Amino acid sequence: MVGRTVITCSESELQRFLIIIIASLGFLILLKHFIFFLSWILHTFLRSEKDLIGTYGSWALITGATDGIGKAFALGLARRGLNLILVSRSSGKLRSVSEEIRAEFPRSEIRTVEIDFSDDGGGGGGMKRLREAVLDGGAVDLGILVNNVGITYPEARRGAIVNIGSGAGIVVPSHPLYAIYGATKA
Repeated sequence: MVGRTVITCSESELQRFLIIIIASLGFLILLKHFIFFLSWILHTFLRSEKDLIGTYGSWALITGATDGIGKAFALGLARRGLNLILVSRSSGKLRSVSEEIRAEFPRSEIRTVEIDFSDDGGGGGGMKRLREAVLDGGAVDLGILVNNVGITYPEARRGAIVNIGSGAGIVVPSHPLYAIYGATKA
């Protein structure tokens, strides 16, 4: 008979072994979450700002630039040193917002374009007028489009497009106390 070695293990040794295995797995899972959390802190709070002008271009076009998110984007991009093309359907609001931005950021060049894309009729006249207005003051290094009104923008060699939208009319069809807003967005 060939000799066989039988390893016996007491119950307490088996329990210790299982506890070590489970504790090691728990430690690895906690370590993974801790590394993820540190990475998030680094990317959210400690990284340097991206050079928008060097990366994308010195001009930003913002549609719907006179209220809400569009206005906030306009102020933020002017703060970062970009020149702005503000597009809205209200000439009075365009004048007011551009004066506000010029007062706070006098080094930013600002062009305004009054276009109501809802009256475009699908013929592309609004986009043609926008192109003419953008090129009217000379060629610009347009690198960022903040798209609040759903215009289509031709692809370029470089740049960034920020599409702003709302799912209010589609995702949750019944908004309590927001029926008009949901219907308008739909």
